[in-house]
Amino acid sequence: DRYAGPWTDDVRAGPSAGEIQFQRRYQALSAALQPGTRVCRAQPYGIGGHRLVRGRVGARNGGLLDVHLDAPPPDLTPPGGVLTNERLFDWRPCL
Repeated sequence: DRYAGPWTDDVRAGPSAGEIQFQRRYQALSAALQPGTRVCRAQPYGIGGHRLVRGRVGARNGGLLDVHLDAPPPDLTPPGGVLTNERLFDWRPCL
């Protein structure tokens, strides 16, 4: 991370490059992942394995999502097929 902005009394007076990048990424994902949007993610399992898990965004609470799974894997059986309080950054829009 680097900071190339103004300084006031030896304290930076603005966000760093990493903070700006984080905010832009959060805003883009936040705009894309609205309730009803189809989402997916690579769900790790076993030692180094991944599988694609798909669902729809149910509700949002800030940076947290409720995801209604289309076809929950047998070993990932949340109550009612809904994952609650999932981090926004763990999911991506998908077809």
